[in-house]
Amino acid sequence: MLLGVPVWLLGFGALAGLFLVFLRAVRSPDGLTVPAAVLVAVTLSGVSAAYEIGPVGLESIALLVGLIVVAMGWLRGDVRLVRSPVWLATAAFLAALTLTLTQAKDVGAGAGLLLERIRDGVGLVVALLLLVAVPRLRPVVAAAVLLVAGLAGLTVVQEYVLGNSSELGGFARVPIAEDIGSATARHAGPLADVNFWGRLLVLAFPLALALGTGPDRRQRPWLAAAALVAAGIYLTGSRGSLIALGVSVGVWLLLTRPRPRTLLPLVAGGAALLAIPGVSSRLATLSAIGESATAVVDPSLRNRAAVQVVGLAMAEDHPILGVGLGNFIRREPEYQRATGEFISEGVIAPHNLYLELLAETGVVGLAALLLLIGSAAFVTARAFLVARLLGSAPEAALTRRLSAAVLAALAGWSVASSVLHLANLSALLVLVALGAALDVRARRCLQIRDAVAAARWHWWPDAMAGHANHAEAQPSGPRTTRLAVLAVAALMSAGAGLALGTATPRWTATAVASVVPLEPGEARQAYAYDVRSREQLLPTYAALARSPGFTLTVGSELDIDQTTLRGMVVSAKARVPSAVVDLTVTSTDQVAARRLAPALITAVGTWIEMTDSLYRLEQNSRAVTVGKDPPPLGGPLPFAGLAGLCVVAAVVELRRGGGRRQPAEA
Repeated sequence: MLLGVPVWLLGFGALAGLFLVFLRAVRSPDGLTVPAAVLVAVTLSGVSAAYEIGPVGLESIALLVGLIVVAMGWLRGDVRLVRSPVWLATAAFLAALTLTLTQAKDVGAGAGLLLERIRDGVGLVVALLLLVAVPRLRPVVAAAVLLVAGLAGLTVVQEYVLGNSSELGGFARVPIAEDIGSATARHAGPLADVNFWGRLLVLAFPLALALGTGPDRRQRPWLAAAALVAAGIYLTGSRGSLIALGVSVGVWLLLTRPRPRTLLPLVAGGAALLAIPGVSSRLATLSAIGESATAVVDPSLRNRAAVQVVGLAMAEDHPILGVGLGNFIRREPEYQRATGEFISEGVIAPHNLYLELLAETGVVGLAALLLLIGSAAFVTARAFLVARLLGSAPEAALTRRLSAAVLAALAGWSVASSVLHLANLSALLVLVALGAALDVRARRCLQIRDAVAAARWHWWPDAMAGHANHAEAQPSGPRTTRLAVLAVAALMSAGAGLALGTATPRWTATAVASVVPLEPGEARQAYAYDVRSREQLLPTYAALARSPGFTLTVGSELDIDQTTLRGMVVSAKARVPSAVVDLTVTSTDQVAARRLAPALITAVGTWIEMTDSLYRLEQNSRAVTVGKDPPPLGGPLPFAGLAGLCVVAAVVELRRGGGRRQPAEA
């Protein structure tokens, strides 16, 4: 329930609203603004995480609606492909990630993560096309800032009004009640982690400043939204986010150069922020890094330092392509033993985006990400400079402020990511799309202004001649783009095929267990011994059988290597009417999987006999079966065929291009 309304009803209302958005976008040329605003707002705010079920969530639905709207806009002529360096940079980043799968021990984990990254790339494409096509960018950015400020406001209400007594329907989570140096509980908004929520807020803060610092006094209320976002960052208690906020504001001030009467309140506000309890005291805990093991230090700092030592060891052993995308957690146990570091918490990646990429994808993957961020900064800076040439028109002034905001947000995100791993990539890519869209729109305005000036001074023939020369050279541009896309697609397909073809096969061992009474009961005990009608009994035993604790304990007794154990996937499914539990063990080690499956049944059965006087778990007379798992994503053949098709298409394109040039040379 959220404010007395069932969550399912709210979800249905959200879906109905998105459907109405789609209908409006299809019927109205100006309707592109609404789906663009929904996609940008949902992605930048992370609100989809509140009720996300697997890969399906509000962000995925918004992306699907955006895809449909882009397709319909393309057919109507409202949406057209634009040129931008971010296309090639994004494709190179995805190609680099695909290439690193050749080094992965667990290709399935890497392939699943790659699909998420590709989905995020599709989000960039849809967002950029929509942001270029909409009549005005201000409503889109305003919708995103309003949603983020609203969620940040909920965390304020949660802390100071409700006393953290409710999660407000999952939109104001409080995963950490208190922490060293903090003065309040640590809030995560709709996300599960406070630090990642803080990084999203850092992206939104400069955008709120851009909306609230224009010459029109009616824009001043947007500064209240910026204050709410800053309050949300404070309530996360994230040291990285607080530092990133300071960097972001510094970049903003450097680019916008506000007047002294505007600068003084900002400086005073920054000084007041440092004086608030929980800010300077929280930042002061960073001084404990590097202290002796006997000192009283924030456990998270010590754990992060240990994880980063493990990540550096991986990078040293695999400098070019890393250990494979998504495989840090698979290789962490062996490197933890090799380095002698003790990691006390569950680890999924180094707490450093750049070290994570260096460990998992090597220099190739890290360079590809830096190229993506650098291309985004380049096009946004170009938009900022072009907007200055356009004068003092309202739209030009807004473009300058938004460009400065995107550059400040990129700087803040980059700083915050030095203590966080790569998550919520879609939010970064939407910000990249906004910067690229500002660049395209600003250059179009400059071209229109130059054309008008040429006509005014009767230079139209010269302008038309230059336009004709540009038109004659135009075919080489799309042809080069097509060849680049085909080359990247061929590289990605070949890399995926090679990774799948050289991947270590996985085996699944299946054992069957039956839940039976210990002794034949009397007639009056029939209810107690009726296993089939006890619907909670078998699922409980199945959950016990797939418990990680049993897997580690039994595997150690069988002398199975810890690295192999951590890479195993144990599953147990209860068949209530049959009083049967199916247990499967999946591993790259066929012998270990075959040994572990029946041993788990024996261990669970022993535990049940010790705690329950009615039932026992015994292995079925059917022997343990072992089968080889099919390769993920259909194996290497589809990707090899796709790579071949891309090569053939590139050859055909080259021959067609040569045929066009021949008459011109004659």
